[in-house]
Amino acid sequence: INAEYMGKFAQGGKTQMKKDLGMMAISYGNVYVASVALGANYNQAVQAIREAEEFPGPSLVLCYTPCIDWGIDMKHMMDSMRIAVESGYWKLYRFDPRLEAQGKNGFQLDAARLKSDINKYLQSQNRFKQLIRKAPEAASSAHEVLTRNVHKGFEGLRRQAMDDTELLDHLKVIVGESVSGDKVLVLYASETGTAADVGKMLAGEFKRRNVRAKAMPMDDYEFDNLPSESKVIIIGATCGQGEFPENSKAFWKAISNPSLPGDWLSETQYAVFALGDDAYVFYNKVGKDLDTRFAELGGKRLVPCGLANEKDDEKWETAWTEWIPELWDELQLEAPEEVLPEPNLKVQLVPQGTPATDRIVPAGARLVPLKESILFGPEGYERDVRHYEIDLADTGVMYNLGDSLGVYPWNEKKQVDEFLKWYGLESSDVLDIEDSASTGKFPSSVTAEQAFTQVLDIFGRPSRKFYELMAMAATDESEAAEIRHLLSKDGKEDFKKFIAETPTYFDLLKRWQSAKLSLEYLLEYIPAIKPRLYSIASAPETDGDTLQLCIIADEWKTPSGASRHGTCTRYLRDLTPTPSQPSFLAARVNNASFTLPPNPQVPMIMVALGTGIAPIRAVIRDRMTSRDRDGAVIGPMALFFGVRNRAEYSYGADWDALHDGGNGPLTINAPAFSREQAEKVYVQNRMREHHEVIYDWIVKQNGYYLLCGPSGPPCAAAKNEIIEAIATCGAKDGFTREKAEQYVTEMQISGRFNEEVW
Repeated sequence: INAEYMGKFAQGGKTQMKKDLGMMAISYGNVYVASVALGANYNQAVQAIREAEEFPGPSLVLCYTPCIDWGIDMKHMMDSMRIAVESGYWKLYRFDPRLEAQGKNGFQLDAARLKSDINKYLQSQNRFKQLIRKAPEAASSAHEVLTRNVHKGFEGLRRQAMDDTELLDHLKVIVGESVSGDKVLVLYASETGTAADVGKMLAGEFKRRNVRAKAMPMDDYEFDNLPSESKVIIIGATCGQGEFPENSKAFWKAISNPSLPGDWLSETQYAVFALGDDAYVFYNKVGKDLDTRFAELGGKRLVPCGLANEKDDEKWETAWTEWIPELWDELQLEAPEEVLPEPNLKVQLVPQGTPATDRIVPAGARLVPLKESILFGPEGYERDVRHYEIDLADTGVMYNLGDSLGVYPWNEKKQVDEFLKWYGLESSDVLDIEDSASTGKFPSSVTAEQAFTQVLDIFGRPSRKFYELMAMAATDESEAAEIRHLLSKDGKEDFKKFIAETPTYFDLLKRWQSAKLSLEYLLEYIPAIKPRLYSIASAPETDGDTLQLCIIADEWKTPSGASRHGTCTRYLRDLTPTPSQPSFLAARVNNASFTLPPNPQVPMIMVALGTGIAPIRAVIRDRMTSRDRDGAVIGPMALFFGVRNRAEYSYGADWDALHDGGNGPLTINAPAFSREQAEKVYVQNRMREHHEVIYDWIVKQNGYYLLCGPSGPPCAAAKNEIIEAIATCGAKDGFTREKAEQYVTEMQISGRFNEEVW
């Protein structure tokens, strides 16, 4: 909308509301429509654009942005967008016809509460100030009309976003009638969308159990009504260093008010499920704080706060599978009737068809040529550690120091052939796929071999949802009973033993054969193969277009003695590339998860565990290039490298040369070979030999700490050595053990203490 034209057209003020282009487009019924404002909700804007792009038909995304002619300094542009939305002048919503086709409400209001007066928005802009100066009475009248129309329009959108039950309750409140029946309020604090998805899923689960439920962002809820809620479930994600997500900050401010009485929530039962990552200092702080505050205000805790960890095998679902059954038990809600849901996919088998493409490249990935695979260690050594080189020239792929590469593997041909034979498919059979949900998981047609080799993680770890699906599909009652037992509270220990054998989706299908699912269910419920992330071992300033990786094959034995291997490391190991005949990988770059010093002069204490040497190698190579090419002065570096023996001492010749007997740029090179002598030596033992240096570099010179490698006791032991070095060597400067721990915590918060673990 041209602001200058509007200003000239309406200099005398205008009381007639403008046409709503979004609502007009929605009325067609077959157009995806969204209204967004980056400054008000960045994630909603990105999600809307992504959905619009995926929608198989016309899409319209209306984007709000202020104009400098309105008297808004561009540095305040994002705030201006936020005020426009909070006042109701601009609405955030999405309409997806695909949901309507599934019998659901296709309209979603993404900012469901007015948080400020419209005058706050009007007073911030020249075009409205001019009208006030020119015709104050007309301006006042026009503002009143605008306020009424904004509230009326907003109420209409709120109703449009409600289902029938919610609308009935809403209308009862408006006319003064009591709302009867048990209901649950699900509030979520979400930054990236995960907590929002969990909250909406939970509300759906309540509805399946015939309990009315509504899920919404915390800041969209009318806070003063909280004591009237009989049951509140909180899904809270923690951002950064213990911060509340943007859509929950106002709620937290309100509930933190010290004037609220201790019995304010005495009639409210509540439960909290927290989402976080224990790599951060304030792990799950948002959920813990909310759980504590509800209790302080007299709320009745239903179950202990659930603590999800991003590092768990199934991410938040690992803790969820422990927490949610307890909630159902406490609320005495029985499981809903087990009926197989209708699949969103329709699959037609075409024996002589043609696939849409020869190779399926996941969204966001690029094909990159792998040119070298070099085995470290002697032939026949029990552990397979390799150096890989990828040529990024002409691929459009770039990376920064400290980034990781996500590699999309293929399933092993021998295993895929076994599955296809068992299921009764030919590898060349073509599957024509109609996806009513437009997930983008598959092209329109694929061969059976492509589907189960390149797309589906059929040899991966099954989700709990897949077990539930098989229990519903099983025609043999004994098989269904066995699955239900494993998923039950009483079967918890049996389930742990069962999954310790790392069964795959294919294993489950073979075990419970009466639950042989159709292709539609397999293609929908078996997830796509996820990228495996590997820290990049090269530095772009040093290695140019060559990207290097250092990877150990993931192999293990189950408690029964069965041999298992990781899908991606097996895939990479089996490739036989050469510079003239490379193997092409589907891959994408992921941003670094740790913080690097602002300049190469800062001292660094680096701890590498196994192939955790990869990102540390990149850091060292980058520093050496700064010195040798750019003439920069580089700070001292210490490397504590923990491996079992010298066969696993990756790039060892480089470290020895850079150390040069203590005269080189690698000031300290202290490898810890844990199994080369009778008494095991670990990185923490080698760090203990250098406490004075650690204290000087970390405390006196504000150095950085970086540990990379697999998670486990060595990480905690290495951290403890840093604390011990500060406490013992810093005693003369007033440090105690407690103060040393606080110092390391402050390092974590400021980004000077880093751990990249997996």
